Amino acid sequence: MKVVDLAGFSVAEVLSLLDLDYDSIELVDEPPGRLRVIEIPPKGPDAETIVLELAGDPLPFSEEREWEKDDVLALTVARVRPPAGGAGS
Repeated sequence: MKVVDLAGFSVAEVLSLLDLDYDSIELVDEPPGRLRVIEIPPKGPDAETIVLELAGDPLPFSEEREWEKDDVLALTVARVRPPAGGAGS
């Protein structure tokens, strides 16, 4: 499976497919408090960060910038893109 094919999967499904645990991802909010992106760090010297843009209207909001794990895992990936400054940016 190509990483680009992850669109439409839930975050939980993506983590399972990539054999990752929840603690290995970074939650990115922009504007502050609005969860929009999940970044998955590279798993090797030749790998790049995987950036998952999330689908949802509205996307989860938290003034404290802390989201419930179950809520995050249930979100759907809208698209996969390279990290800012990476190939294709």
